[in-house]
Amino acid sequence: AVRGWRSLTPYMFEKNISPSWTLGKNGWYYTSKPNLQHLSKIVRMSSLRGLDGERIVELDLSGCQMNIARAMSGRGVLRDPYEEMLAALAGKNLKLDRKTVKHHALSAFCGRSVANYDYYVRQGKETDPRECFIAVRDTVVELGYLVNDVRHRRAQGRIMLEAMRYMVKHTGYTGLTVFDSLIAPEPTVEIAEEALKESCYRELGVLLPFTKNSIHDSSPVSGFKKNSSFGAPMLLQA
Repeated sequence: AVRGWRSLTPYMFEKNISPSWTLGKNGWYYTSKPNLQHLSKIVRMSSLRGLDGERIVELDLSGCQMNIARAMSGRGVLRDPYEEMLAALAGKNLKLDRKTVKHHALSAFCGRSVANYDYYVRQGKETDPRECFIAVRDTVVELGYLVNDVRHRRAQGRIMLEAMRYMVKHTGYTGLTVFDSLIAPEPTVEIAEEALKESCYRELGVLLPFTKNSIHDSSPVSGFKKNSSFGAPMLLQA
C-alpha cells in the first residue's frame, strides 16, 4: 500500500489524469499514466475521483478468467469458481485457503510450469511448498479447464474494450480498466453495469457475475478526464 501511494503521488493534489491504455501480448488492456494495476484496490478507491469530485465504484467480474473458460466451453458460470476448486482440494491435507488457491489456479491457468514455480521459490518470490502449486494445477486440469489458452485472455480484453466504448457513448467517460474490473464515477455506475452486461453477452452469449466495490470515507485527490481520446485510431490498431 505504501508503494501504491508513492506511485500515485504525481497524480495527486486535485490534478486530473489523462490515462492511456496498452494492449498486452496476452490480450489484456492495461491502464497506464498512472499504472492502476500496480496499486492495491484500497489505494485506487480512496485516491481516484470523477472529474467533478464524484466517488468511484469498481465493478469486478467474479472469477473472470475461469468463468470465461466455462462460458466458452458451454458450461454454466459460477459466482465463485475458486470455492469449487477449494472443495475439490479438501482431501489433499494441504494448508490451502481461497486466496492461495486463486493465486496458484490463475498461475497454472496462464501456463506456469513447475520449473518456473521452483525458480520463484528459490528467488523468495513464492513461499508455498511446490506440492501446493502442483495440487492446485492438477485440480484446474481435472475440473476441465484448458490451461494456457490465450483465447480466454483475449476475450477478457475485448469485454473490457467494449465496456469502455459503451461508457464513452453513453456518458462521455471512458471508465478505467484494471484487468477484469471497470472503474467508473459513482453517478455513472448503472451505465457501467449495463456496459459490462452488454459486452459480456456480446462476447460470450452469457452474463458474467460481478461485484460492486465502493468507499465512502476518503478525500478526493485525483480525477478522470471526461471526453477522453480513448478509441483513437492508434489505440484501436494495437
